[in-house]
Amino acid sequence: MMSNAVKWDGFPVFGRDRDAWHLLNCDDSEHPVPMWWDWRIEAWKSDPEDLFSVGAPSVAGIGYSYLAGTVTPADLKEAIAEAVDAERERNISACRKIEAGYIGARMGDCATASHRCAEAIRSAAK
Repeated sequence: MMSNAVKWDGFPVFGRDRDAWHLLNCDDSEHPVPMWWDWRIEAWKSDPEDLFSVGAPSVAGIGYSYLAGTVTPADLKEAIAEAVDAERERNISACRKIEAGYIGARMGDCATASHRCAEAIRSAAK
């Protein structure tokens, strides 16, 4: 929860430039309220399709406070895909370093095996 010492300006703390669900609190309630941030009109809605909205500067004045952003399944899927891609590239890089060492030591079969390993990792992603 945000400190009472910090006045909230009504805008999301994170993700101000994209549509997303966030958790707000209303009048210090025990239960968070999911609210949709519509960045194009800089307003909060109870549902993305709702025509009624409350502008960012007004929402704090009517008793809401910011709790947290949310993570959607799509966000999670994207983050996992990025992590897998990064790990794949680290593995390929490790194979390439081994390959270079074998080439320097004139161990052709080992260098070829390391090269094939890197290519197998890369093609597994396709």
